[in-house]
Amino acid sequence: MECVSKGFETLQKEMQGFHQLMRERFNTLISSMERTGEHVQQNSNIRTSSDHTEITTYRMKFENRCCNDKYSRHDITADDGNQIKVAIYDRDNGIVTHGPLSCMQVKIVVLDGEFNNANKKRNRDYFRRKIVSGRTGKPSLFSENIYLRLENGVADLHGVKFQDNSSWLPSKKFKLGVMVDDDSIPEDIQQGISDSFAVKDGRGYAAKKDPSPSLSDPVYKLKEIAENGKRRKLLEQKGIETVQNFLWSYNKDKNNLRKDCGNISDHDWDVIVVHAQSCNQEHIQHSYYIQEGNATVLFNSLYCITGADFGGIYTSYENFNKAQKDLVKKYWTTAYDNLEVVQYEDQSASTEHEVIHGDKNSCNLRGSCSTVPTSSLSTWFPDEPSQQGKVLDSDPPHASPCTHQRWVKIVTTLTTLHFWKNMGWYLMKRQMLESPESNFAVTDLLEY
Repeated sequence: MECVSKGFETLQKEMQGFHQLMRERFNTLISSMERTGEHVQQNSNIRTSSDHTEITTYRMKFENRCCNDKYSRHDITADDGNQIKVAIYDRDNGIVTHGPLSCMQVKIVVLDGEFNNANKKRNRDYFRRKIVSGRTGKPSLFSENIYLRLENGVADLHGVKFQDNSSWLPSKKFKLGVMVDDDSIPEDIQQGISDSFAVKDGRGYAAKKDPSPSLSDPVYKLKEIAENGKRRKLLEQKGIETVQNFLWSYNKDKNNLRKDCGNISDHDWDVIVVHAQSCNQEHIQHSYYIQEGNATVLFNSLYCITGADFGGIYTSYENFNKAQKDLVKKYWTTAYDNLEVVQYEDQSASTEHEVIHGDKNSCNLRGSCSTVPTSSLSTWFPDEPSQQGKVLDSDPPHASPCTHQRWVKIVTTLTTLHFWKNMGWYLMKRQMLESPESNFAVTDLLEY
């Protein structure tokens, strides 16, 4: 009996300590919820903050980039050549594809190129003050107001032309803006802002510089080479009339090509070369057979060497050993003067590489051909990363899960307290019943 009493006292002390610990945790959870409730109550009205900043759940965004120069009286397109696309996004950065917001009417406007996208106090009034309509004595920037109807949360801007250039603004640039223009939409939806871009006179459209020229384009389509300029005339005197001719001459002997351009600065030279190397490759290769080493050297459509077949074994350019490099260098000029065209279907089947000439009489071999990457078709937002492929419905926003999680913790805590309270009595009674020294009757134990 004495053993049972000691066991009971020990168990009772342990249970009291456990109950005290659980009560402290319970009180901590309750205090945390009270603080959260006060915070939510203080910020429940999103339109009455101290700095009058409008916080909105939905926002309009431009899907693709449009930084490149535009031309008056010519259709406005994105940098990738596709139509400019706008979409409505929710706070989770997903396109709203259902509900009234996904098919509402929006308006396209022109903004000053100095419009500050990052302005945290930007609101509807600030946006409207930055709208540009045109200059005195000139036609309006658009021939008419531009309205778009969203379809599944997205709309394309096509057939729109500027009627004037942007040279009269201090920034020399415009931005496009998209705003809601639908009386049936009560929500405040943040406006979308594009990148800034210059609009040039349409008369210069014929000589514009494409971001990715074609091999067949005339050489004056390259940046820093004017259509009626001295460099074009000097290059054509050397038989360099197209971008393809330029790349062939560059890879054969870039130092000699630079001399053909006349007195040219390092900056202009680098701009021309990088622009030429940004050409889209075609599905052709060039080859030259070197009988001395039984080797067939292969080049891509931009005249960059990709590798060679040495006695029936193909080796990529970066894996050439010293003897193979010396062999190719020995027949370098002869190879470029006697290239043969080889057609192939799978462009990805060959590895592309670039020949980088160093100082005079030296040749450095470097990895893959360097080209300027063109704009991607993925969703882009100037101020924040996008989540491509995430599409959400226009369901009302759900409450934060934090409160729900705290209630779950509280219920779990209470359940645990109740369970261990009952379990403690149960174990104590079982120990007393199983003790050989116990003379208590079961009824006496239950009344304890």
